Amino acid sequence: MIRILYFITFFILSFSTIASIEGKLEIKSPNEKINLGDIVKGKMIIWPLEDKSTYWINGLEGKYVFDNALYITKILKYGFSQNNYDVLEVDFDLVLLQPVENNMTLLFDYENIKVPVKLVLSSSINQIDKPIESFVYINETFNKVYTSVEKLIYLSLLILFVILIVAMGSYLYFKKYLKKKRMKRRQELIEKVNTLSERSEIEDIVNIKTDLIKLSILGENDFKEIKDELDKIQYQENWNEDELKNILIVIKEKISRNDVRI
Repeated sequence: MIRILYFITFFILSFSTIASIEGKLEIKSPNEKINLGDIVKGKMIIWPLEDKSTYWINGLEGKYVFDNALYITKILKYGFSQNNYDVLEVDFDLVLLQPVENNMTLLFDYENIKVPVKLVLSSSINQIDKPIESFVYINETFNKVYTSVEKLIYLSLLILFVILIVAMGSYLYFKKYLKKKRMKRRQELIEKVNTLSERSEIEDIVNIKTDLIKLSILGENDFKEIKDELDKIQYQENWNEDELKNILIVIKEKISRNDVRI
């Protein structure tokens, strides 16, 4: 019988202690108006707490609290008050997801019970017709929570960024490909000029004038001088050895001016 009375007494005392737990939530913002979706500073005070364990506090980060009215993005600091060791203080960054009013009571889940917490606002809330039902928290360094419309905008910007990266990569690849192709063609022409020996080969230089100049193998004036020398003997039926040798010397001399080794 004594044990039963002791149990009943302990239960009543425990229940009265639990039932007496209450709290206050202060929400502060440097702005006069707070929009739903803004990140603001919050300070929650709960008392009296006989249980001094605080392991559960870090678990609040990234969680919906107060019946999904708020979302905690980051725990800043926490601890029991130096003035009253039964009072727990928790500072955090949070997001307002539902319209709230000053001095209204919110319910906070603590040890499987609902703790009434009085809300104290430093700024008024811009009221909207309905709460934010879904959002994506990108990064705390942005100091913002992105709603569906903003998410779409940033996703579009991300896609545009990827397209620009792909386009830039394609441009650099194509530029490198053209340069490689140009150098290959240039080397082919240099080798062709380097191995000139027959009259028909020399006369064929006129047909590749554009490439010789475009690829910086010959300059405009250099080609004109070669063409002038070629015109002197071009209409002769036959070229003697000296004439052939002389035109080859002129060609190689002009090419050498462009720092091309042949």
